[in-house]
Amino acid sequence: MAGLLRLEALRSVREHGYQVAVYYQPDVPVRVRNAEGTELEGRTESASIWALYDLIRCDRPTADKALEQALAFLEMRCD
Repeated sequence: MAGLLRLEALRSVREHGYQVAVYYQPDVPVRVRNAEGTELEGRTESASIWALYDLIRCDRPTADKALEQALAFLEMRCD
């Protein structure tokens, strides 16, 4: 996957390790006209949002180590 990614390390008190949420930033279409058909000023036809790409289970003891492990998994997918 090309482009900018956002990673978040998520931890449950009931589980060991972390889940790392990986998000990518696609452009999505947006309405440039209102319900009456009038063009909305200052609006573009697309906008960037953060969309979930994957949840990666990591068994590392800290959030930083879990993020490193998830990045390594993502690098392997890109090779």
